[in-house]
Amino acid sequence: MDHATVVPSLAYHLLDQMTNGFSEDRELGRGTYGKVYLVHRNWRNRLQAASVNALESYCIQVKRCIEMALSCVEVDRHKRPTIGNILNELNETETASQFADALLKDPESTTNQESQQTHITEVEEKREREQVRETENCFGEVVDNYRLDKMARYMGKHKAREDRAREAWNLVDEHDKDNKASKYVKGLKSLYGNGQSTLCRLYNETGDTIHQVANHDWAGHIGSAPYPATIGNGQWAAFHHVHRAGESSGSVAAVVYRGENKHGQDKDYIVAWSTPCSFWHRNKAFCGISDVDWFQNNLEKILYIISDADYSSSDKSGGCEIEAKIGRGHSPKFNARISYR
Repeated sequence: MDHATVVPSLAYHLLDQMTNGFSEDRELGRGTYGKVYLVHRNWRNRLQAASVNALESYCIQVKRCIEMALSCVEVDRHKRPTIGNILNELNETETASQFADALLKDPESTTNQESQQTHITEVEEKREREQVRETENCFGEVVDNYRLDKMARYMGKHKAREDRAREAWNLVDEHDKDNKASKYVKGLKSLYGNGQSTLCRLYNETGDTIHQVANHDWAGHIGSAPYPATIGNGQWAAFHHVHRAGESSGSVAAVVYRGENKHGQDKDYIVAWSTPCSFWHRNKAFCGISDVDWFQNNLEKILYIISDADYSSSDKSGGCEIEAKIGRGHSPKFNARISYR
């Protein structure tokens, strides 16, 4: 049985994972629709019976299994996960459910609650770390609690977001990662050739991973390397935005990443640039912090702001800061940083 056959079949197995523990309905659960029914009925009952502490673990388990099942049946076979990745996810999901079941049996156990919460955090951090590490155009080791545990000053101590953000700021050029990001995007430019384009780098020092939620092109399009879906704390992201062939429109675009502010509220962070095709117009940089989805719902206003922007921009809100700068010329360097203070 080849990889193309095995991976989709594992999507079916994921339903088994989610019906685990309900053997009395084995006959009903043999068919696909029967399994879906069991998942709906039994997980609904299970979640209703769960304590507050166990509920979080169950929700994570359901979410993971759904995500894995969908990824297994991706139309593009190259986007499907490897069998090894799937098995690792299943093992972690099964372990998480065992912690939650222990809480159901003894919901008042402080030890169980603390162990379960610690386990969830560690599993999520490991999963997130592996995800950002595999991103081709992100440079540098993720500065998370795992990384801090290697530093003498943090060993065996409680670690907070402030600690991760501080170390990301200190390690901005560790192992030449900033220059590696620059060389990468310059390589993209060389492959692209002549014409207006913007060589972009974005550094995350917020203390947490940030996630891309939107992007928009007013002129041009993203080059051969996509915007990273996630950027780990302490990583440089590098990408190349280019003008459209045959058009005298330049490179004008924005990308939005989401993360939490100091108060734990989700906020959107936008970085935008304008590299016009005309020598009579200067390059421009813009950045900002907003409520969720504000930028996406105000594209015309954002374009107006960009058209009136300068070579640099900055913003502060909720304990976070963002800054962006752009150089001169028809293929300038655009650098941005998102920070936690």
